[in-house]
Amino acid sequence: MKVDESTPNIGWHVLCTYPNYEKRVYEILLTKKIETYLPLVNVEKKWSDRIKILEKPLFPNYIFIRPDKNRFNYTSLTIKGAINFIKISGKPCLVHDNEIRIIQKLLSITKDITNECVYKSGDMVEVLDGPFEGLHGSVREVRGANKLYIYLQLLNQIISVEISNAHTKKLSA
Repeated sequence: MKVDESTPNIGWHVLCTYPNYEKRVYEILLTKKIETYLPLVNVEKKWSDRIKILEKPLFPNYIFIRPDKNRFNYTSLTIKGAINFIKISGKPCLVHDNEIRIIQKLLSITKDITNECVYKSGDMVEVLDGPFEGLHGSVREVRGANKLYIYLQLLNQIISVEISNAHTKKLSA
């Protein structure tokens, strides 16, 4: 999908989906005539008897939406598999057209791209959504490519929680 320069818009918004619902939500959004972008990459999946190349989202659990400001209503977007728009300080997280174009250009050259985890033990993070939204914590352990084990201090008690790194933002030192 190419960026349509003629569409009046309010920027690209980031919609969070349940795991493995990205393609289904993407298809539903297209039928609703909402401009949508789901960057896909090739991933090698190994089974005991074969190896297969699958198309997977570059950003798991995320879809980019460029709504028409004349007819878009956040509260009316109820789609099975969609959770909510990513927000920072209560405002929708916006992605600029140029950033989407860069992703598209990169994927037009190759689909063999990996999205690497940038967290390490000791990093300070802010939780972006969910029940711990807005809280700051310290990364204790990185579990795989998408999970963090972080400490949060609540009511003068330290609790640990496993959270997707997609729902956190690294804080500057």
